[in-house]
Amino acid sequence: MKTTEILKALPTLSIEDRLNIATSALDSIDLQADMTTEKQVEQQLRIAADLAVDDYANDRELTIFTSLDGEDFLE
Repeated sequence: MKTTEILKALPTLSIEDRLNIATSALDSIDLQADMTTEKQVEQQLRIAADLAVDDYANDRELTIFTSLDGEDFLE
């Protein structure tokens, strides 16, 4: 069904049916927006992790204290 057909049919429906349609349409939009936001956050986190891996692999100042790994902390 095309948008124009839906809009023409709406006035013939009961208020309850129109409200159900409106609610479903809004829920659909919210779900799509949430998925887009989640995908964007996931992509940004992936990029940040990739940058962090590169930093830790190539920047000795970020890993200098790893030379202390294995030593007794309480001494």
